[in-house]
Amino acid sequence: MAADEGAGESSSEQLLDSPVERASFFSWLLFLWIGPLINLGAKQTLEQDNLLPVGKQDAASVLCSRLETEWTRQLSKSKPSLLYACVSLVVREYLPIAAVVHGFSITMGFLQPFFLGKVIDYFTGNVDRADAYLYTLGFVLLGIVRALTYHTLYFVAQREVGMHLRVSLTSLVHKKVLQLHSSSLLKLTTGHIVNLVSTDVQRLDELCGWLSSAWWGIVAFIVTIVLVWYQLGVACFAGFALVCVNLVFQAISAKFTSKYRDQMAVLTDKRIRFMNEILTGVQLIKMYVWEMPFGAVITRVRDEELAVVRKRQYLWGFNSAIGEVGLHLILYLMFTTYVYLGNTLTPRTAFVTLATMQVFRNEVLYLQVRAFTTLSEGLVAIYRIQDFLLLAESKKVRRHGSPVSGTNPNPPVVSGNGCTGMELKTGMHADKVSVPHSQLAEDQQPLVNVVNLTSSWEEGEESLESENGPFSLLNLNFHICKGELLIAVGAVGAGKTSLLMSLLGELHVRSGHCTVQGDVAYAAQLPWVFSGSVQDNIVFGRTFDADRYKSVVAGCCLDKDLQGMPYGDQTLVGERGVKLSGGQKARIGLARAVYQDADVYLLDDPLSAVDAEVGRLIFEKCICGMLKEKAVLLVTHQQQYLSSAARILVLDQGRSLGTWTYSELLASDLGLAKSLAKDTSRSEGERSAEGAGDPFSQDRSDDEGEVAEDRSIGSVKWEHYWKFFRAGANKATLLFAISIFIIAQASIITSDWWLANWTSNFNTTVSSPMNWTNASEAETDNNTTRNCYSPRTLTNQSGTDSIQRQLKYSTGYFVGVWSGLLALSVALATFRSVVIRQILVRSSKALHEMMLSSILKAPMLFFNTNPSGRILNRFAKDLNLLDILLPVVFYEFLTWFLVMCGFATFISYANPTTLIAVPPMAVAFVFLRRKYIRSSREIKRLEAVARSPVFSQFSSSLQGLTTIRAAGAQDQLQTKFNNLLDAHTRGWLCYLAVVRWLSCRLELLGAFYLSATSFAALLMFDYGNVFQLDAGTFGLTITYQIAFYGYIQWTVRMSADAEDLMTSSERILAYSELEAEREPALPVQLPENWPQHGRVTGEDVSYSYSPDGAAVLKELNFDILPGEKIGIVGRTGAGKSSFINALFRLAPTSGKVMIDGVELDKVLLSTMRQKLSIIPQDPVLYSGTLRYNLDPFSRYHDVYLWNALEMVELKQYVSQLNKGLEAELTEHGSNLSVGQRQLICLARALLNRNRILMIDEATANVDRQTDSIIQQTLRTHFKDCTVITIAHRLHTIIDSDRIMVIDSGRIKEFDRPFALLQNKRGALSEMVQSLGVTEGEQLRQTCQALWQGDSSSISTHQAAN
Repeated sequence: MAADEGAGESSSEQLLDSPVERASFFSWLLFLWIGPLINLGAKQTLEQDNLLPVGKQDAASVLCSRLETEWTRQLSKSKPSLLYACVSLVVREYLPIAAVVHGFSITMGFLQPFFLGKVIDYFTGNVDRADAYLYTLGFVLLGIVRALTYHTLYFVAQREVGMHLRVSLTSLVHKKVLQLHSSSLLKLTTGHIVNLVSTDVQRLDELCGWLSSAWWGIVAFIVTIVLVWYQLGVACFAGFALVCVNLVFQAISAKFTSKYRDQMAVLTDKRIRFMNEILTGVQLIKMYVWEMPFGAVITRVRDEELAVVRKRQYLWGFNSAIGEVGLHLILYLMFTTYVYLGNTLTPRTAFVTLATMQVFRNEVLYLQVRAFTTLSEGLVAIYRIQDFLLLAESKKVRRHGSPVSGTNPNPPVVSGNGCTGMELKTGMHADKVSVPHSQLAEDQQPLVNVVNLTSSWEEGEESLESENGPFSLLNLNFHICKGELLIAVGAVGAGKTSLLMSLLGELHVRSGHCTVQGDVAYAAQLPWVFSGSVQDNIVFGRTFDADRYKSVVAGCCLDKDLQGMPYGDQTLVGERGVKLSGGQKARIGLARAVYQDADVYLLDDPLSAVDAEVGRLIFEKCICGMLKEKAVLLVTHQQQYLSSAARILVLDQGRSLGTWTYSELLASDLGLAKSLAKDTSRSEGERSAEGAGDPFSQDRSDDEGEVAEDRSIGSVKWEHYWKFFRAGANKATLLFAISIFIIAQASIITSDWWLANWTSNFNTTVSSPMNWTNASEAETDNNTTRNCYSPRTLTNQSGTDSIQRQLKYSTGYFVGVWSGLLALSVALATFRSVVIRQILVRSSKALHEMMLSSILKAPMLFFNTNPSGRILNRFAKDLNLLDILLPVVFYEFLTWFLVMCGFATFISYANPTTLIAVPPMAVAFVFLRRKYIRSSREIKRLEAVARSPVFSQFSSSLQGLTTIRAAGAQDQLQTKFNNLLDAHTRGWLCYLAVVRWLSCRLELLGAFYLSATSFAALLMFDYGNVFQLDAGTFGLTITYQIAFYGYIQWTVRMSADAEDLMTSSERILAYSELEAEREPALPVQLPENWPQHGRVTGEDVSYSYSPDGAAVLKELNFDILPGEKIGIVGRTGAGKSSFINALFRLAPTSGKVMIDGVELDKVLLSTMRQKLSIIPQDPVLYSGTLRYNLDPFSRYHDVYLWNALEMVELKQYVSQLNKGLEAELTEHGSNLSVGQRQLICLARALLNRNRILMIDEATANVDRQTDSIIQQTLRTHFKDCTVITIAHRLHTIIDSDRIMVIDSGRIKEFDRPFALLQNKRGALSEMVQSLGVTEGEQLRQTCQALWQGDSSSISTHQAAN
């Protein structure tokens, strides 16, 4: 955490120097402040340090504080609303700017058609030359001003609304995580929270760009009606009726989109939850050969998710098609109605209306529709986040005696015995007996005081047992004074951990009184170790005190470990302490608690993971030494320490059997007393099979730490595009899709050309023998022009009726052809929209399957060197971009690219003067795009890399939540998280800025292009009209050019965005091509019943965790006979677990390992692992039913499941649950005790009756009685099997057929226990001697009895233990 503080300071310094906040108004308009970064990116590959620092206004801590203030106000109301909190924040910061700037931008857009109409009038002789040039200059300047204001607005919206909301909500979600009550955690999964911050807050980020369109679109609608009414009169309502129908459809569409978004969120949560569970227990999954079944589970959920994605994409596709041709349909209804009402459709009328409606399309048909759709999705996201923020929070218990009370408003005072002044002969710690509480002096008041405490995991439980069976406590009474050691004991599931959680405020107090005075330190049963150095994990953000740190390290027996680590206490331990052994993690967790120098210490069985000698030293030097002046509550299964306690609290099924002194307990009639009576002759109690020295774990290679995330450099390779599209369609389908795109766009362009032809050539449809009205009369008629005439202005002296029939036929002809073209356009546009989305969704599906398959086949080295957040980032954020955003961006790119090409072709054909500006414009566009893409691509990659630690931190915080809160480290963790968010913001803000930098310049270039071509057309018309421009052609070309410069910048933008999004595809493809576990080139054919005997042989076996890493097992030679029971002992890091890993081939192995004479290197991994059974040290459970955890793939009948539960002493507990085998377990089985989780894993192994069973310290967290029963069960159930046991308690493996002693990766001894003990200087003899004379002699007698075959002595030994 020292490093984190440094990061925080560095971040604070950066907040003072941000170019965003220093930029001038002119720099903001043109985005000059981002220019230096773009120039740098054009010259070299950008790195994280090159990105612009985060300013004060963008800092996560500042944004979170502001939103938290608004949310706190909402919490004071009866119905708090996160939406109102966000809106109030947005309104204050953003709405005034948006209202002015967006309104100004729309005004500029609507003024352009007015100027265009005046220029068209010049071609009909109604405007003089000078005015024509001024009007042309006017609509060009309007385009420039609009370009500047629009992009400034959009960036402000993205930054002030989108990014700020995303950052503040993400930070607030993490802050809420640190405050969640344990009962709330039972309802959540890591996948749900990751989805909240990866997908839901992203919806709010996307909403920002469309937010102002939601209200300004209404204004634009009203203005458009007025302007078009002026041009077409009542005919305009024919088109606006279709607009109203479309808006109703869009409202319904938005409702369905919101529904699909909600369904997607649930399914994505579920998929990410499964993926997180796979990553957490990936080693067990590989050992059990569950890769394919678990992959099938995720694939099924993914298929359900994609079914919703398809519906959503098809709905969007239809909306997109309507958006493309909707304007043409509206104009069709307006113009045909206008003509059939007896009016003349002139070029000025047609193209002023067309230009006005183009603004309408952008502001209403496109932006507002997108705004409503995005808003509906944003509301779903807001409500999901709000539900999370309203979950129950943990109560603070430890603040200066502030009580946490239940339903009793006046809790009783402590009664019975308090702290005393009489010394106990057996006590080593708080050696005082009890006196009445009333007799205590003020300074002897209890630091922990529990009176009639009844608490439960679930709020509002009616009984001690809920449906899921979480532990609860009933009517507990005890207290702990300063300098007193209270030890809590009980069987598995007695409620020991629940007691500690109650004192920490993690359980709901239903009645009674619980008070804790002063600061609390907590050491968890499953120690939490975060990614950082050893020192960071111990100091944990507190002020570094070298003397205290040194004494804590020595007291927790870590000094020898640090000496063996490559960088001492600065050695990085990796995510979840992947480079540490279980004992090292436990001692680091204890050291963290001791370093806090708290008043009260709650220790949850910290000695279970260390060997007995180290445990004794820790107990004497640390618990009874450094903590002798503290109030300590120790939970343990190790009874040898009970005599040192001031008092002993005995728990059974959540109830207290009393608080006793050691002598009182011995005199009682409890079953525990009988067990203690048998142990009184032992000098030290049980001992572990490990030695006292614990150097740095050799079960992990020194160079196997977390590696930096890879990122590609340079442009996205074409082969990635090809792989992506080929994953979704074959070559013929891709060619067909491209053809449909081209034909559809050609039909749309042709319909526009037909409109221009109609308006420009209307007079040619009338026969020649006629007399026209005079020009002056025609010019005074609103419905006539010099070149276009209405039927009212024509007379025919010889045949009026025939001419009217001819005109009617001509109108019908033009309208009929136009109708056919529009119908074809609608059909093709809809079809192509569906086709391209189908291809892209299939590609996303295929890439997910490829990545999932690759991940499941990856070696353990990959998971040990890549944090889970990095992998989940691909499955969450990157995949979501491929599912949702890439189809939209790619479709729009292809559409607007073809629109641009069609416009360019038509404009060049109709008005060749435009070709003059094409070469310089093309050069400028290519130059800007190349300069932009070099920077944006790398910034996008850096942003994606910076996103992974954010997800990892969520996972880490959830895992260590209780430890974090007990240490009062929420602020430190929140600061660390905010720094990670700021690092991500650097990339995101730079990306937003470079996108706007490009868009602004492209639109300005488009405005200059419009200026050049418009003035060139005027000049050509004035000097000979070489190209025979008429009003209709000019109107259409200028209308196209106004749209063209917007389309070309949008096309370039979309192409760049598509490439940026393809980096997500690139990242997924990178994980789709991981190196798989090594399989034999020519696997051998095995007998059906292999292995028949279970003989395991090794010849010169060496094992390392990475190809280039140091060997952790070195040239082992062994021969384990069929049916033998082998015990493996050795100090921490000696290579015991590596021995089992080598048999499972989890990493490269040299030499020969054979089972029944078959070399394992020549057997398929799945075949080989299926024939081995394993009971792991760390219990791995999954969210789902208890039945699912025992038998995930429904292979066994219920009878076998109940038998397995009975053999591990869990049948009675499970049968008492409301749903029995169908009872739901939460994520990681967190609603069970650690001991119960281990027993379920043991039951799971008992169901697989393989010939070979391996047990890796599987009973470390259960009490001695349960351990003895389990060992007897294993001996009976697997009597004909080969059993290899890594034992944590020496008595567990002393009756093995042979014992293997491993030291520093080599077999030091391997023989029968009795034979090994004959060597007084042997490794096993030294371990037995360290137990003391009495215990050592008992073990020697047991070994001798085994040697002589004295079964009665064996039974006596087993009963004694």
